[in-house]
Amino acid sequence: MTQIKISAAEWLKAETFLNDRLPILFGVCGALVLGVIFLFLYMKKSRKKWQMIGLGIGLAVLIGSFTYIKVRGLAEFNDISTNQSIGIRDRRKKPFSYDYFKKTNATEIDLAKLDNLYFYDRSEVVDQDSITFLGKTDHIYYLKVYNKLYHLNLNSENIEFRGADKPKRTGYRYTLNDKAFQELGFYPEVGPIYTKIIIPKELAELTYQDLDERSEQLTF
Repeated sequence: MTQIKISAAEWLKAETFLNDRLPILFGVCGALVLGVIFLFLYMKKSRKKWQMIGLGIGLAVLIGSFTYIKVRGLAEFNDISTNQSIGIRDRRKKPFSYDYFKKTNATEIDLAKLDNLYFYDRSEVVDQDSITFLGKTDHIYYLKVYNKLYHLNLNSENIEFRGADKPKRTGYRYTLNDKAFQELGFYPEVGPIYTKIIIPKELAELTYQDLDERSEQLTF
């Protein structure tokens, strides 16, 4: 299925309508319905009463129909916008304003969602300078990243032993291909986001002497 692409201007209009205009339209419809109920229950029978009730119902139906059609027309935007997160955008739209966030750690970013955002281009990255593989115990791999000690379970899918000159980690970097989205708070560059540790296969049986050093779980 071909993904519908919308411009930054269309994105802004869509989220503004859904968060700023839609609550007002709901409020107006609700007020009209309450007004019609009030007129029906409490106003004396007269031609004017039925005219006002008819007008109220007509306006409620008109506004409700417009709102329904408009929201249905934004289905593609809703699908796309679910892929945004605080890891790639510094703000989130809420009714009548924005919540702003500090840039989060790359490990908290959902790659599958980021891949769904067509205004980002993905490129592969390789880091061969920061990884030192220390070996394994009965259950754990140990390695250092920039001299900080980390561990991984032996059954981790994020570590692989194969022909390589030295330990390295691979991943991706994402770059905006439409700078107009930067004005909406999307970061011009996201990453690098590392997804795999590659270790030379001849080091697969290297044993780590556990000296009870404190280590952290390496996250991806």
